[in-house]
Amino acid sequence: MSAVSQPGSLSRNGEVPSPPVLYLICLLAIGVHVLPLVLADMPYIDDYWRAQAAGTGWLGEGRALTQWFYELLTFSGAGPNIFPLPLLIAVAVTAHALVRLIQRFFTVPRAVDALVVLPLWYNPFFLQNLTFQYDGPTMALGMAAMIYAVTLEPRRMGAWLGGAVLVGVGLGFYQVTLNLFVGLCCLDVLRALRLGEAAWPLLARRVCQLLIGCAVYALLALPFMTDPRQALLPLDGNLLLVVVQRLHVLGAKVALLLATPANQLVALALAGLALLGAGADLLRILRGQHAWVKTLAGACCYLLAIVGVPAAVSGFMLMFAGEMYQGFRTLMGFGCVLMLLFYLAQRPLAAWHRHAPWLLVIPLLSMLALAYAHGRNLQAQGELGKALSYYLGQDILSHREFEHVQVFYLIDPDDSDGWLPAAVGADARLPVLKYIRQSNYMLFPQMMNRAGIERFYTPAHFKSAPPNGWGRDDVVAHAGAAVLRRPFYDIYLVGDDAYVLLNSRRKEPAAP
Repeated sequence: MSAVSQPGSLSRNGEVPSPPVLYLICLLAIGVHVLPLVLADMPYIDDYWRAQAAGTGWLGEGRALTQWFYELLTFSGAGPNIFPLPLLIAVAVTAHALVRLIQRFFTVPRAVDALVVLPLWYNPFFLQNLTFQYDGPTMALGMAAMIYAVTLEPRRMGAWLGGAVLVGVGLGFYQVTLNLFVGLCCLDVLRALRLGEAAWPLLARRVCQLLIGCAVYALLALPFMTDPRQALLPLDGNLLLVVVQRLHVLGAKVALLLATPANQLVALALAGLALLGAGADLLRILRGQHAWVKTLAGACCYLLAIVGVPAAVSGFMLMFAGEMYQGFRTLMGFGCVLMLLFYLAQRPLAAWHRHAPWLLVIPLLSMLALAYAHGRNLQAQGELGKALSYYLGQDILSHREFEHVQVFYLIDPDDSDGWLPAAVGADARLPVLKYIRQSNYMLFPQMMNRAGIERFYTPAHFKSAPPNGWGRDDVVAHAGAAVLRRPFYDIYLVGDDAYVLLNSRRKEPAAP
């Protein structure tokens, strides 16, 4: 059984790795995780129009630093697609931020301690953020800014103010990183209690740091914001009920991670070890040499920090009136929950055997395998999109009925629901993959532009005649019979406009 040299850190048998070695470990671990996304090279949702128009548009959304990042990096004042360069930059910066986090949480850092902080990046729901070729890297930079903010010592005025500025920087990249900062602050309080430091003053300094950071963000982004965010939920008697219902929905989606027996076993073991670690910490606090008032305050602060970490998973996103809270890309705070479990589980493992903390690599391997499965599904989705655009392009170019068409409108099926035939097996065994992919579309107009056929639009761009908002039934009623029917789409003509009604499950052949 290995001895504990200081509360919160483990004694070191052998040479302590230098910061450059720790950096290489984190860099390699993150690089291996993003490799399937780089190999898939699949544009995702907004990436299509941004790449075609070299567009930005983040300034009006309150993400000024994201826009300035691309304008400066491309030396163009615009946003041409330079993927994966932004992602590689984000990987390098985040790896260094994780090293700083290791040094803060462990007074004698070891190579195995890197396993404790890697869940911040390996978070399965963060995969959806990284899937965006434009937004993903800047979301990762926002994460790095929040990590740096926590690693700066808040007891020194200069570092404290620097951390507040970094909070504003993180918000300028992606507002949801605020939840991540709250979760990291709760973890920092746990670290302080393990080291026997005063936790309540630290918590107060973190709250002030958060408020100043939000003020910095307001000065940085609000003057440029032209696209107001969604309205908040009304403050009435139904507020608590709505929040509880949303938590239930999110809990059901998070539970999809436990769809396989192996993941259930790993999660159960990790949770059990974390409970042992938390129990040991509480006993140490209760047996301290302080007055009973300080002891009780320390125990309450510890429990409050424990509760605060899962509360920060969705955080303020639960208060929006729309459906934004359901997107997995808003669950960056779940990485803090995983780090909490790893941080608490490491101590009982180390007490059992000095090499036992390496067992934490098992849940990390599970998350890594999920990333590679997601990458393969993205590649299959890209291949399906290319095939559909090729089929549709061939039909348009080979039929005279479409020679004089002025505009083509794409109307996705109402029941697509992430339809991807090549991923049927993977989605059935790992249901969380479909929600991470969240691809309720078959074709974007920009996909047809890549095939050399322009003049494609979606229903949002319908002209005044025919009227805006035409649905599938309206097109069929006005156009009559389809000019062309194919397994994946039907093409109708209304005047000089053509309507491509995409089909998925409705024409899918029955499984043998």
